[in-house]
Amino acid sequence: VTRAHPTPRPAFAVTKALEMVLEAAIARRERIFAKWKKYNTTGKNLPEETVELVMGLNLDPRKPGQALRGNISLPHGSGKKLECIVFSEDENLVQASLDKGITHAGGEELVQKIVAGEVSLDKLDRALATKDIMPSVSRKLARLLGPRGLMPNVKTSSLCETADELLETLDTQISGKEIVYRTEPQGSVLVPVGKVGFGSE
Repeated sequence: VTRAHPTPRPAFAVTKALEMVLEAAIARRERIFAKWKKYNTTGKNLPEETVELVMGLNLDPRKPGQALRGNISLPHGSGKKLECIVFSEDENLVQASLDKGITHAGGEELVQKIVAGEVSLDKLDRALATKDIMPSVSRKLARLLGPRGLMPNVKTSSLCETADELLETLDTQISGKEIVYRTEPQGSVLVPVGKVGFGSE
């Protein structure tokens, strides 16, 4: 084996590859479960592994037209509940969003709290907004939301026209049924597609 003649990479059909990944994950879980049961003092269950699809597309996200970004819906969700924040000046929408179990929702006052550091963005997975608040969000929070991939936009269905649309999107996001993907710096796209416990079906 040399640089000129490297070892060929094995190739498998998608279904076969998925079966191999699940078999290895299940065997790994069984192997560590005994130790987890013996030494776990938190009372929590053993975390379940996430299955991720990685596509090497040889893209350069710094070049125009090569920075892929969008969202896809999974029929059974990703198995992970997402932490969301909602920006809107509609008080009824804000209250309806809070009633769905999210921690933070609001308008200009919430924006100011984030700017002042009173509300942390570190544990958030998604940010949703209506168009009435976007000028303030873009002007004051772009440098905070952008690097975290949280900036609401139409491409990821996180910028909504109406309250009903936002609430419907919020339900989908909280349940993890809709996931956002984007090009990684090395040119690949990584997408979580479910938990090991989902099985190959």
